[in-house]
Amino acid sequence: MSAKRAFSIVAVTSVLLLSAQGGPIGSWFTITDRSNDQLNASIAYNSQRQEYLVVWWNDQPENDDVWGQRVSRNGTLSGPPFLIAYGSGAERRFPAVAYNSQHDEYLVVWQEEDASYSSVRGRRVSATGWLPGGVLTVASGAISDVYCGQPAVAYASTADRYLVIYDYGNTSGWLQSGIAARAFTSDGSPDGNAFDARPYGGGSPTLGLSLAYNRARNEFLVVWSESADLSYDVWGRRVKMAGGAGTLGDIFRVSVNMDSTDDLYPAIAAIPFPAGVGQYLVAWESHYTVSDGDIYAQPVAGDGTVTVGPAITIANPTTNQTHPAVDGSDSSQQYLVTWSHPSDPPFIFVGIRGRAVSTGGALLGKETGLGGIFAGHSAVAAGPPGDFLVAYDDVPYTSDRNIYGRLWGNRIYLPLVQRNH
Repeated sequence: MSAKRAFSIVAVTSVLLLSAQGGPIGSWFTITDRSNDQLNASIAYNSQRQEYLVVWWNDQPENDDVWGQRVSRNGTLSGPPFLIAYGSGAERRFPAVAYNSQHDEYLVVWQEEDASYSSVRGRRVSATGWLPGGVLTVASGAISDVYCGQPAVAYASTADRYLVIYDYGNTSGWLQSGIAARAFTSDGSPDGNAFDARPYGGGSPTLGLSLAYNRARNEFLVVWSESADLSYDVWGRRVKMAGGAGTLGDIFRVSVNMDSTDDLYPAIAAIPFPAGVGQYLVAWESHYTVSDGDIYAQPVAGDGTVTVGPAITIANPTTNQTHPAVDGSDSSQQYLVTWSHPSDPPFIFVGIRGRAVSTGGALLGKETGLGGIFAGHSAVAAGPPGDFLVAYDDVPYTSDRNIYGRLWGNRIYLPLVQRNH
């Protein structure tokens, strides 16, 4: 053996692996902590810049504003929060946002009321947070006669069009309502007239309007809940984009196996697989009693065929689960469903939980807490490969509700030992 002693240097690094179902990444973080209550976050992912835009409304007396905040893929804030819709004398609430991948900008829509009008408005937002163009009007009417609300928006990348949906109805006499849809070009111009996804008429109020775009077929699926008999059910209607926006096929029941419960506030996501067909996952809260809500989900094929068999049970303990949200990741081909989950009595805490679901409808891993002390109204958006951002409103420190976030992903870091002689 040589007189010189042999030695080695050991370097410890890490290797990134992919898990099957993912889980929370890091800790929860503050998206905004302004004064007054900040409520009802909505998220869109910018695939070109690999960042998210989170929007919400600021609850102030007779002056509710809509705000936005860019969030990087790793959860850091990109620039300051910025105003999207503002001004005295009007209440602007329940914003929703969609990302335009062809023009690298967003469309934000919201419900607006002043002393004279009930409206759904919108505003284009650039990728860096400035506001091109002016405020656009999706629908409006005299507040003494009609209402317009619950807007939602999605972007059709194949057609380069937005679709905005909203409910509307009369405010006096025999109350009637409908769900309207209207297409807009990328510059915010209307593309044709509004049309009914759910015809105007009698019946119960519609709750939880939501839609998702299936680029495998260049179509949307619009979902909502209403009572057609003795209980609320989840219903759906396809909307085509080829040859101009319009309805496709009949209205159909999504919550086909839940007839004895009230199925409320659906959320929907789409994944464009299998090729040429695509699929959706619709999640909702199902109530056996007023204080016992569970979270269920139902796969729906891209052609509107509801999967035969029982709905997927996402969460069904004895506490009251509410406000589901869902989005789908094309890269990992799985969905993430989130919801509000109260603690067992006698505690009064409310957290946000999540559960991954495969495109085949299988539950992946276990339901997992994401954060929250008195949390509510989660939103979720798929981001970089395998990642999601979850946002929710909460009051962990002060009496004002603010917006917080948590990343979810399928990253696992394992140690790797390198030995250099």
